Amino acid sequence: QIFTQVLQLAKQYQNKRLMSYAKGFLGQLYEQEQRYSEATQLTREAIFLAQEIPDILYLWEWQQARLLQAQKNLEGALIAYQEALDDLQPIRTELTTGLRNAREVFYERIRPVYYGFADILLQQATIESNSSRKTELLNQARAAIEQLKTAELQDYFQDECVLLQT
Repeated sequence: QIFTQVLQLAKQYQNKRLMSYAKGFLGQLYEQEQRYSEATQLTREAIFLAQEIPDILYLWEWQQARLLQAQKNLEGALIAYQEALDDLQPIRTELTTGLRNAREVFYERIRPVYYGFADILLQQATIESNSSRKTELLNQARAAIEQLKTAELQDYFQDECVLLQT
């Protein structure tokens, strides 16, 4: 009910960020209730509204990936996770800069995107019959976890250059 009221206010003031948040969080609520068709529709609308707002776009792409994964659409989920990571990479450090709870933000909003992507790759590798494609998927999963570890080190030291100094 609150999200619906926020959505009405956002429409009234023509605030795309607020409308995106309202639709995205309402979609998240439906995701938790396993109402996947409504959640998917709201998430798509949130993604559309957030096209010019990179700091929240990845959230809704990640949500879309989870929805597709819950509906056993691994190919679609893989694409959505890749889009979320592509949009997350350039803004990752900005999301935690200056925050008192930066670690918490990293572990709740950044780390799960990498793990979700690796999980989808591993799931696809287990059902893949072509050995070269299976190897490719496993290598991609390993690379995703390595990217996560790199991001964790950069976040810990609050310095993107820390890994270049070796």
